[in-house]
Amino acid sequence: MVSVAYYLLAISLSGHCRLSISDLERIKKQSEALECSEMAGKLTGMNDTRIVYSLSLENAEQRKLDAALGYAKHLAKMEGGSSLKRWILLARILSGQKRFSEGETVINAALEQTGKWDQGELLKTKARLQVAQGLLYEAKGLEKEAQNAYELALDLDPTYVRSLVSMAVIIRRAGGKSAASAKSFLTKVLRLDRLNSSAWYNLGLFYKEDGPMFLREAANCFEAASILEETEPIETFR
Repeated sequence: MVSVAYYLLAISLSGHCRLSISDLERIKKQSEALECSEMAGKLTGMNDTRIVYSLSLENAEQRKLDAALGYAKHLAKMEGGSSLKRWILLARILSGQKRFSEGETVINAALEQTGKWDQGELLKTKARLQVAQGLLYEAKGLEKEAQNAYELALDLDPTYVRSLVSMAVIIRRAGGKSAASAKSFLTKVLRLDRLNSSAWYNLGLFYKEDGPMFLREAANCFEAASILEETEPIETFR
């Protein structure tokens, strides 16, 4: 079928985007992939869930979030919310629009419809939404609300590194007698990811604030953070 050919070509072009050397080549491949997905959608009357999902994902990856959201909502109506990855895509699109509470509502609905053993990825996504909400609170100076969001994120996913670092940072800023607690978050991060530059940097700040006796430890942490930051990818390699 012609629609299937366009769909498969779109997937192939989308894959090539990630291998493109130049920005110009990547943009060209992205545009072609989207055109093929749109043609496949027209030929099927937007009744093929695979193609509608592809359209939503392709638009989302190109940051065309309004279009991506429209396709994701159409997909939800077609499937009745039966697919885990569709729920997660919809929540991530909403998070891209900074509609974190709506994204969390989507995840909560998905949690109600899935079995216990299938909820791991949903809970991780919910934790990430909480951290994003916490960062937004921080930007507005709402420290307590931010801390509550980070705590909830850690309840959902105790090993989420960004939650641990964010908790440590916000506790350090608050001062008081909670330094040991904050340090414990950072040492946990380093047990999970020894190469996390942010954890080393913030641990260095704690040592620096501990006084002259700990300046060597602080310097070692700052040096480690600087070296690691130079080669740190935007996402882990695995």
